[in-house]
Amino acid sequence: MATRVGLLVHSSSHPTCTAPCLGSDLNKSGPTIYLMLGGVVMRQTELHLTDEDRSLVDEIRSKGAHQAREVNRAHVLASQDRGVPEAQIMAVLGIGRTAVWHTRAAYLQGGVELAVFGVARSGRPRQYDTDDEARVTALACSTPPAGRQRWTMVELERAARQEVGMANVSRETVRRMLKKTISSPGAS
Repeated sequence: MATRVGLLVHSSSHPTCTAPCLGSDLNKSGPTIYLMLGGVVMRQTELHLTDEDRSLVDEIRSKGAHQAREVNRAHVLASQDRGVPEAQIMAVLGIGRTAVWHTRAAYLQGGVELAVFGVARSGRPRQYDTDDEARVTALACSTPPAGRQRWTMVELERAARQEVGMANVSRETVRRMLKKTISSPGAS
């Protein structure tokens, strides 16, 4: 069974445009091209990189230690600049349609830096600072409770919860704090 492939170019700025309007997808990057694959219409908007942006994208694609996500985004920008259909970009890079759209939108909004590297993500803030870690470490290095030769994690957890600002500390958090300092509870 043969697959039908068609191409529609829509540009309302051109007075003789005879392509049917499939939506208002015109933007500053160029006319919208609709690629018809097997009866499914896929949007393909042209993207034109500046010479400086193109050289930066090519450098990211060929040199340095970059995360796979960054290299894929650089490939998306370079492919869209060359007019490669979105469906082919998705198939070759193994990424979703929204990844292609978000990369393109980020480029239009903030250039190559925003499109490739994204914005810094802060992550979850630390609940306990280095002072708290130092208090737990000092507690682990102190003499164990009466009748014990060394601290257990349960006892350290209970003792740490008695400290100011650490009422909700968990056993796992205490363990991670001690692991960071390469301490051994109860070692002398």
